[in-house]
Amino acid sequence: MPAIAQTPTPAPDPRPHSRDLKLNDPSIGDQLGLDEILDQRKFARGQLLRGIFQGEYLKQIVDNLFHKRYGKVVRKHPEWFELLKNHQARYVPQKDHSPAMINAGFEFENISNKAYGYCWGFVTLIRNFSILSFYDPALKPTDRAGNELSPETNREQWVQFYEKKIDEVAIYRKATVIPGFANFRELSLVPELELYLKLKTMQIWRSLAIRGAGLGSMLRTLKDMSPTESLGLVDDIEARLARHEMPKLLINSKARMKKPFSFSKHQHVILVYGLTRDADGTAHLLVWDPNFYAETLVKKPLEIRVDPQGGMFYEPWREENTPDAPISTRMARVEIAPEDGFETVDYLVELRRFCKDEETAMYCESSEE
Repeated sequence: MPAIAQTPTPAPDPRPHSRDLKLNDPSIGDQLGLDEILDQRKFARGQLLRGIFQGEYLKQIVDNLFHKRYGKVVRKHPEWFELLKNHQARYVPQKDHSPAMINAGFEFENISNKAYGYCWGFVTLIRNFSILSFYDPALKPTDRAGNELSPETNREQWVQFYEKKIDEVAIYRKATVIPGFANFRELSLVPELELYLKLKTMQIWRSLAIRGAGLGSMLRTLKDMSPTESLGLVDDIEARLARHEMPKLLINSKARMKKPFSFSKHQHVILVYGLTRDADGTAHLLVWDPNFYAETLVKKPLEIRVDPQGGMFYEPWREENTPDAPISTRMARVEIAPEDGFETVDYLVELRRFCKDEETAMYCESSEE
């Protein structure tokens, strides 16, 4: 029998008080209204079109089709995965290395009127910055001539400098030194850069969700997982975590929903950063859900519970199956995201390059955490 959550029907927003949290917590910043910066909707459309048709972006999509296979790297170069230990402390949700935004409708006010979230883009953004960004607060941003840029005297150029840095990490998966900031939270607290990070989230979402692999994963939600598949997935995740990876999961609710791009099930994307097992065989996957601020996840960590029979349950998930049925936290299908492997290989190739470069090797010698 599937476990049934004995709680009343919650409010539609699974992140209660999240808007108030952002408004009142200085570490997250009061950045809900960015109308004074620019016409966001127009800017967002332009950025997305440029991102989709940009030459390097199209090149990346083509490169992914012919990428080194993840399994081959696991077999032939297991030592490469040691490079992922550099920033492993960041994989656990924490304030400093999380963005000052979440996957919530109010975050995208005046940018997008889409009725469903950007979770796939959000977790990819978080993972890219967790692994590939290196911060140096003592280093100053400069223009091509070597002149120092200041947000007080030449803000437009200063913002453009950091937009390029964000593109390197978020879109091109390039290991990058980000000067003038100590961590991801500081970077995302700048209003123009917070907006730009949201635009990159939208761009990544489009590149992943609306393509063959994304649509294929959504079609697979029509068939529930077998116990063998569930338990095999837990073993796979455990092996990836042992290699210092940060696996990306597509999870699908048991409930049937009428939502775009989800067919009969509600789909969500999260990251896994830890796994524990009980004596009876129950597994607990510790997850970073982009629908919650890191501050919330620190206070109350979230997990996917996998019982010995292969049943998978996620406590925040409380969609109703029917108007008269109890609310269930059971999930129908969970799988490693289809792009997880080639992204991981990208990280390894980039970190090898970055850590061998004479100008940047020093950033690999010790972790900032």
